[in-house]
Amino acid sequence: MKPRFEVLLPPAEPLPSCGAQAEGAGREAAGNPGAVSAERIQMRERVRFVLREMSDPQWDEFKASLLRHLVQPAKAQEVGVLEMVFRIGESVTNIETAALALADKASGRKLIQPEVARKNAQVRGQVLGAVRMDPEAAYQAAKKAVEQATDTANRAENTLAYGHVEPSAPYKHARNTVFRVVDFILEGQELTSEITGIERDLLRSRPVSQGQMRWVLHRMPIADRMEVMRLIPLNIILMCCQERGSATRQELRFRATRDRRLAYDCFLKGRTDQELAAAFGLSANAVKNELGAILRTLCDKPLACKFASQYLERMAKIEPMTVGEVRRRLKQLSPELRAKVLNGIPNCAWKSRGACHLHKHLFLDYLSGEWVLGALVDYYNLQKADRMAGRFTFEGNLTLRGANGAMAGVLQKVSREPEVRHQLRLWTSGQPLAQQPPVEAGMEAEEPRVDELMPPEPKGGSSFFQLADHSVVDVLVPTCHSRP
Repeated sequence: MKPRFEVLLPPAEPLPSCGAQAEGAGREAAGNPGAVSAERIQMRERVRFVLREMSDPQWDEFKASLLRHLVQPAKAQEVGVLEMVFRIGESVTNIETAALALADKASGRKLIQPEVARKNAQVRGQVLGAVRMDPEAAYQAAKKAVEQATDTANRAENTLAYGHVEPSAPYKHARNTVFRVVDFILEGQELTSEITGIERDLLRSRPVSQGQMRWVLHRMPIADRMEVMRLIPLNIILMCCQERGSATRQELRFRATRDRRLAYDCFLKGRTDQELAAAFGLSANAVKNELGAILRTLCDKPLACKFASQYLERMAKIEPMTVGEVRRRLKQLSPELRAKVLNGIPNCAWKSRGACHLHKHLFLDYLSGEWVLGALVDYYNLQKADRMAGRFTFEGNLTLRGANGAMAGVLQKVSREPEVRHQLRLWTSGQPLAQQPPVEAGMEAEEPRVDELMPPEPKGGSSFFQLADHSVVDVLVPTCHSRP
C-alpha cells in the first residue's frame, strides 16, 4: 500500500540535472513537444510538493542554500514569496493584492472624485475645440475607479500577507516569481540534488489511515500533537469572509486558524461534538465533516504520517496487560498515582462524558479500601447535591450493578491504553520514581496554549499593523518555532 501523497507524484527518482534537461528537451522537441511540457510540469510539481511538505529545519537549510545560489538583487524578497506560498500557506492572489495596495498607499496617488470628474466634463464641453465627454460617463468611470481602489485596499488589509509583503516587483508579480524560482531550482544541480534527497525522506514515511490518525491524535505526546496540528493548512478564505475593515490583525489571524483550533479542542482538550458546535458556531454534522476533512488532509502529509507511524510502532512494542493485572497493580499505588493513571485515559475512551468524573471518583474511593461497595453506593446517593458540589454532577440513583459495571469499565480502559498501562507497569516495578523515564503521553500536567498554532508574525519581530482606520493594534501572539 502506497502513501496517498505518492499518488500525486511519481516515485522519488533523481530529478534530471541542468545538462540532462537541455539535452532531453532538444531530442524530444522535434518529435513530441507535448511530452517535454508534461515532463516539465511533473518536475515542477515535485519541487512544489517538497517545498510545501518539508520540515522547518529542512526548509531553513534549503533556504540558506537557495540564497547562496540566487544572484538577483531582490533574492531575499523572492525567497520570501516562496516562503509565504509554500510554508505559511498564503495564496498568490492575496500576496499580489497586498503588495499593490501597499504600493498605491506609498505612492500617495489620489483618484479624482466622481463629482469633480462630472464638473470637469461639463466645463470641457463649453471649451471650443476641446474633446467633449459625457459628464455622466465621466462620473461613472471615476466612481468605478474609486470603488475598485477602496475594495483592493480593504481586501489587502484583510489578508495574512499584508503584514509580510513589501511594495516591490517580486511581491507584485508573485505568481511569476514562484514559477521563476521553481525553474531556477530545477536548473541547478546542487539545489536539485537537495530537493531529491528531501523527497526521498518524505516518501519514506509509512502511510496511516484516518482511524489510526484519529487514535494517535488523542494519545500522542502533546508536543508531537502540536507539531502535527501545525501542519493543518490555514483557512485563508475566512479572513475576508466577514465585514471588511472591522477586524484587527489578531482577529484575522485567529480566523485563519479555525481548523487548527478545532483540532486542538477536539484532540487535545477532548471536547465533544456538541461543545465544538457551540464554540465554533457550526452544526454537529458540520463539525464531523470538518474533522473528517482535517484527518484526510493530515493523512496526505508525509510529516504527519511520520509522527503517527512512529508513535504506533512504539505502542505496538508495549506488552498487553489483563484486567486482573491492572487491578493488582493499581492497588499497589498511592492515591495520587492512581489519580494520575485515571487522568491518563483520553476523553475519547468514555462513551458518556457526563459520567466520566463519577466513574473516576467511585473507582478511587472504592480502591482506597475504606468503603464497602454497598455503603459507598448509598453514600453517593445520599445528599449528593451537597456532598459532591464542586466535584461533578450526578442525576439519578446509583445502583450496585451500575457501580460494578463502572469500575469494570475503568479497568478495561486502562488495560486498552498502551501508554497508560506502560506507565502503570513502571510505577509498580519497584524502581525509584527519580530513575524512571519521564511521562510521554497525555498524562502531562501542563498543556500548550492555542496561540502556538497561530501563523508566524512578520519578519523583523514587529507585531504592529496599520489598519484601515489608521489605528495601530498590538498583536500579543508569539511567533511559532517548530522543534527539530
